[in-house]
Amino acid sequence: MNGLSLIVGLIIGSGIFSSPSQVSARVGSPGAALVVWVIAGVLAWTGAASYAELGGAIPLNGGSQVYLAKIMGEIAGFLFTWCAVLVLKPGSAAIISIIMGEYLVRAVMG
Repeated sequence: MNGLSLIVGLIIGSGIFSSPSQVSARVGSPGAALVVWVIAGVLAWTGAASYAELGGAIPLNGGSQVYLAKIMGEIAGFLFTWCAVLVLKPGSAAIISIIMGEYLVRAVMG
């Protein structure tokens, strides 16, 4: 169950569970919050569309590492992979754990 929860958290992301309250607290009105979410959605869509385009142009397994290796050379792909393993993935797991801890405290303590 631990591994499954971690993978689902990495796929879905933890921001969607903690961001709405923070956005609502920082903007003046519900309409402004919707504008912020629409802008964020457009930015997320551009990133997803870019990856879709790369996937169509470079139909190989490996994602970002392969794309960087093909476009910028093997060293860039290698360095990205090591950065992902040492920084990005542990950082994502830490953020997910913090948010999970906050929700558990709220559930247990009330």
